[in-house]
Parts: sequence; structure tokens; C-alpha cells
Amino acid sequence: MLVQFPSQRKSKVLVLDDEPLIADSLAMILSQSGYEARAAYNGPRAIEIAKNWSPDLLLADIIMPGMNGVEAALEISALVPACRLLFISGDLGTADLLDGYRTRGHDFHALAKPVPPADLLVHISRAFTPLAL
Repeated sequence: MLVQFPSQRKSKVLVLDDEPLIADSLAMILSQSGYEARAAYNGPRAIEIAKNWSPDLLLADIIMPGMNGVEAALEISALVPACRLLFISGDLGTADLLDGYRTRGHDFHALAKPVPPADLLVHISRAFTPLAL
């Protein structure tokens, strides 16, 4: 008799970047690395996906037209409180923007683009590692 064990659920990562090539490439890298990944090209679309899909992690670019990545992340966090956040940015204005959020009690950090895929996967893996007490 064949005994099947329930498979472990893949962690879900929502990639948010206003550059479709980057968002799609990151989602593909994550999918090939064992994650379930989806891409969104703007904040409102990422929020819509998060409402229905409940990602475990949001990987978001920060500087984007319209709604920036931090604004989208805060809305997604309100919808999916367990969703972890990881930011990336290639824009020099990111530090000032993050400082503004820091004064409001949000201590966010960003990885500098381009992030080598191996390094990104290490950061994502760390995001899923429980903190030691």
C-alpha cells in the first residue's frame, strides 16, 4: 500500500515592481527556487492580488509612480498581517523616503538593486526564518 504524506505548502511571494521585466524575472527566479510567486506592476494591483491570495512575503520596489512600494506594503500588511516585507530599490531618493516613514514608527530597510539572485534568495530565506528568543 502506498502511503502519501501531505506536501508542505510552498511559501507565497508577491513581487511588486513597476518594471514588468524585473517583476516577471524575479517571480520566475522565485518559482524556480521553490516558492509560489506572482508579479504585480503597481501598488493597487498588488493590493488586489493580496486580498485574494494572502502572500507570505511581499518583495517590493520602493520608488514607483503613483503609489510607492511602502504605501502598498502598509495596505497589504493591514489586509494580511502575517505578510513579511522585503524592499528593493535602485533609486537614490529611497533613503529620504524611508527616513520619513521611520519618523512615523516604521523601520524599513531596502536592498540595493540590482540584487544578485543568490543574494536575494538568501534574504528571502532569512525573512522566513523565525527569530530566536
